[in-house]
Amino acid sequence: MRVETTLVTAGLLAIGAAYLYKFCLSDEAKSKLKSAATSVKSSYDRISQIVEDAQGVTMKDESPLPNAQSTAAQWQALGF
Repeated sequence: MRVETTLVTAGLLAIGAAYLYKFCLSDEAKSKLKSAATSVKSSYDRISQIVEDAQGVTMKDESPLPNAQSTAAQWQALGF
C-alpha cells in the first residue's frame, strides 16, 4: 500500500510539473530553466571528476597474490 501511494504521488507530481512547464512558463523562463539544468549537470560532472581523481583509479592485478596462490594450491590438494 505504501509503495503504491508513493508511486501515485510521484506520478501526479511529474504530470503537474510537465503541465506547469508546458502551459504556465514563458519561453524565457523555459530557456532559463534549461540553462539551470545544464549548469547543474556540468557542475555534477566536474565534481564527479574531481572526486574520481582524488580517489585514484583502482586497477586489478592480473596475477593473484602469493597467499591466494598458496590457498588455491591447498584447496587443490584437498580435492576441490
